[in-house]
Amino acid sequence: MPYLTAYGALVDIGHLRADDVILVTAPASSVGLAAIQVAIRLGASAIAVTDDDAASERLLEAGAAEVVNASHGGLVDVVMSRMAGRGADITFDAVAGPGVQLLAAATKQDGSLRSRLPVRRSDTTAGPRSYAAGVHQALHRL
Repeated sequence: MPYLTAYGALVDIGHLRADDVILVTAPASSVGLAAIQVAIRLGASAIAVTDDDAASERLLEAGAAEVVNASHGGLVDVVMSRMAGRGADITFDAVAGPGVQLLAAATKQDGSLRSRLPVRRSDTTAGPRSYAAGVHQALHRL
């Protein structure tokens, strides 16, 4: 089931392509690990977003191209640096919650945020600030 969930979100809905870069939250979970593996299998790469320093080595061994500890801050800066300022192509958020706004800021303008929240970055027209407001509104609808 984890691979069906990851594949459906990344490929069927997110239209993952070779050379895309995805962000994955809860990367040590079964669905998070499956998302990393699906990305690799299709020629994409994954940046694992965690809050556990101890998990970093395991996530790299599982195939993550990079691991970012979100609890240390700087998530958006690290992703933007890795992506030459454009952000991740797809963000696979298995957590949903207040951190979604940071994930939205780390997702490229025409990218896709797959979360429990039904939002797409391209659904907004005025850029990251209105997108963050849309995410904020979606959070309040939960």
